[in-house]
Amino acid sequence: MSHKDGRITGDKAIYKCVTGAIKYAVRAMFLLPSEDDPERPPKVIPTVSNLLMDATTTELKRLGWGKEKGKMYLSENFGGKTARSQLTEVELTQFFNQLKAMPTPVLQDTRA
Repeated sequence: MSHKDGRITGDKAIYKCVTGAIKYAVRAMFLLPSEDDPERPPKVIPTVSNLLMDATTTELKRLGWGKEKGKMYLSENFGGKTARSQLTEVELTQFFNQLKAMPTPVLQDTRA
């Protein structure tokens, strides 16, 4: 198979053309999406850092910590850093593990 001016030439050219036409017809007939649909948003593959950010958010909610408490903890335990976005992936993992190890606070019953 050879290419000339961006076109496929040779004995496979006709078969590739026919295959492409059949594929187009079947997709159009059954309204199947194509892989190259410009209207479909690209698939987002979460990074380890994004997963850790989500996990730490869950842990912070479980502990009942607000932004200020989280900032204070980070500052005290991670060299003055006050935001999770400032942490390396290793530090973010350490932060998550520290939060995970903390017990869930028990809510006091105030109905007495």
